[in-house]
Amino acid sequence: MPDTLCETTKDLQKQGALHALDLHLLDMAIRRYDVPLPLPDAEQLALALSSMAVRRGHACVELAAVTPDWILEREQNAAADAPANNDTLPHLCATIRQPDFGEQLAAAAPALVGGADSAGTPYVLASARLYLRRYFEYERFIVQRLRAMAEARQAMLADKVRTAIAGLLDHADEQRAAEQALTRKFCVITGGPGTGKTHTAARILHLLAAMPSDGRALRVKSAAPTGKAAARMNESLAAARATLSPVPEGTIFESACTVERLLGYQHGSPYFRYDANRPLPADVVLIDEASMLDLAKMAKLLRALPDNARLVLLGDMHQLASVAPGSVLGDICAAPALADCVVELRESRRFPADSPVGRLSRTVNSAQSEADANAAWDLLAEVAAEQDNPAQVQVRRHASAEPPALPSGELDAEFAQTILEGYGPFLQAKEAKAAFKALARFRVLCAVRRGPFGVRTVNRLVEQVLSNNGLRPQPGFYDHRVIIVTRNDYARGLFNGDVGIALKNGSETVVYFEPAGDAASSDPRPFSWRLLPEHETAFAMTVHKSQGSQFEQALLLLPDLPNPALARELLYTGMTRVSRQLDIRVTREMFIDTVRKTTRRFSGLRHALT
Repeated sequence: MPDTLCETTKDLQKQGALHALDLHLLDMAIRRYDVPLPLPDAEQLALALSSMAVRRGHACVELAAVTPDWILEREQNAAADAPANNDTLPHLCATIRQPDFGEQLAAAAPALVGGADSAGTPYVLASARLYLRRYFEYERFIVQRLRAMAEARQAMLADKVRTAIAGLLDHADEQRAAEQALTRKFCVITGGPGTGKTHTAARILHLLAAMPSDGRALRVKSAAPTGKAAARMNESLAAARATLSPVPEGTIFESACTVERLLGYQHGSPYFRYDANRPLPADVVLIDEASMLDLAKMAKLLRALPDNARLVLLGDMHQLASVAPGSVLGDICAAPALADCVVELRESRRFPADSPVGRLSRTVNSAQSEADANAAWDLLAEVAAEQDNPAQVQVRRHASAEPPALPSGELDAEFAQTILEGYGPFLQAKEAKAAFKALARFRVLCAVRRGPFGVRTVNRLVEQVLSNNGLRPQPGFYDHRVIIVTRNDYARGLFNGDVGIALKNGSETVVYFEPAGDAASSDPRPFSWRLLPEHETAFAMTVHKSQGSQFEQALLLLPDLPNPALARELLYTGMTRVSRQLDIRVTREMFIDTVRKTTRRFSGLRHALT
């Protein structure tokens, strides 16, 4: 480990809080910019934390919020691994939280740390937030561009356009969303599952195509963060357009794709084909599942957006934020300067207000206190007992909240029975189309990746259960193995989040994926397992990976010990993936703890948009 670094940062690497990359980045910066040594320990720690924060999904470090508990947060509860009686870390954190620490940091390393108006320093200090420069520049550009787009009001709508809006959209919120999208360059349509976001967007595009223009046909591009979400978007838009009158000749509605493909992914390069110098050839850009958009993608999307183009974002602001840094949609929806650009659709067709999932998800989202969290648990017990209306999405709480694999090595009977019932029809399907249809009926959703409730363990347990019902799991690929792609492969048209099914085809095992684009009637696409990009087994998947998907029934597993991943956004996202039945396996303590917590991403975006 480099001698330029203090013992505290080295100790934190040994504990797993800091990674080697964090320390090498700091050491490289200190050496390259000839920082006088020794750099004080608190200053070193703060700079190392700016890199760690990005790995954890933050855009920056809020200096006033730095505590030992935040630094030592892990996927699994590992507080016992921390050295006992360590007073150094609490002391350094207290120093970093002091109001004048930012001035001390800038004075100790002026070549490294500059203010918001500085140029060239690798770190930026702005409003007591410490950034890696790249993420500060992303955030600043997003603020500037969204402000300009929000202020660029266009002409008032003609009476005939308002009449057309009323004829196409029934609900007041949907009509208001259409009016905003037709009179502004930037519009956000947010709402829970089944509230009609895509339904509304399809009619907005129809209205835009019919509006007078400069003689050019309207060019519309659509995208979503994952291939699965893009495919669902295509299906929804195609179904909506089929109920509408034909649009003017020449209107171009391109099939939805991933955001990376929209921007022009270039293999091995961090840059995209389309940018400020080569804008997208589009008049309207529509992005679905915008809660998954990270800071970098949003900045690059805005850079590639032509000055005269409209941007419409669709998404659920209550869902989980992106895995990568930033909570862009949530910040935008909470920003006062953009309030007139955001419309929330509240009436769900999938989860009516009086339905079990509707009542439960609304209570979880609105919880602000311990009492609210307890009330949500009581409501879970209440709705789980209500099975008298099969037309509504039902909720069932497992009687046991123990890990699926008991200490004795036996599998919990209720867990095993749920797996057999859920995946039984899938195992009986022999053709690819039928297998995908059956797979959409059921999925296991996990909150975490590791531990007895983690996706890795649960996938092995599901294989164990199904091996008693015809599955023959073995190393590599086997008949009816379910996988999920974890890295984009543009050459083969396979993307992160795409789900595949391995089926025996004579003596060979072929992996099938659903048709690309909006070709719903096409056959699934066959691939040799030897040519697949990175992937993993996916009988069970994380709640993060399930975003953009819907299943008839899901079993949601929450761990029985405190975990940093547990927050109400995760619970809400998992609960709302279903269209028929939700099974949930959780202890009272962990349910209440999850509802009490909200995911907090350090960011200056919403504050800059006040």
